[in-house]
Amino acid sequence: MTRATPITGPSRVAIAELIGRLAAAGLDDPTIAARLGIKPRQVAGIRKDFGIEPGHRP
Repeated sequence: MTRATPITGPSRVAIAELIGRLAAAGLDDPTIAARLGIKPRQVAGIRKDFGIEPGHRP
């Protein structure tokens, strides 16, 4: 298993904004991760760090 590249700096803030929009639209972490090309646990970590509520699959 390969490790994911850490997301840091301004790109982390931009990705957090995208995650917030997608979660608000009702997408869950695996779907958001697939759309952004990152791992679901990275989505969950960024959501936790930025206080973003999780989305729920419709």
